[in-house]
Amino acid sequence: MRKLTEAEELLICGLKAFGVRKGAAMEIALRMETEEQQYKMMDYMVDHREATGAELLNEARRISEE
Repeated sequence: MRKLTEAEELLICGLKAFGVRKGAAMEIALRMETEEQQYKMMDYMVDHREATGAELLNEARRISEE
């Protein structure tokens, strides 16, 4: 098993702080394949502090399709 990158660890911590369900958090983390995508997701989270788990999942899907 490989060690998580700093960006991956930050993203996962952020998802926990938002109270995202484990299944949704797993999908979000898996969709964010590149560091650039991970930071885009974190930027979205900073700008949308009241986002729900569903909104975060929708944004992750959008980012992963770019």
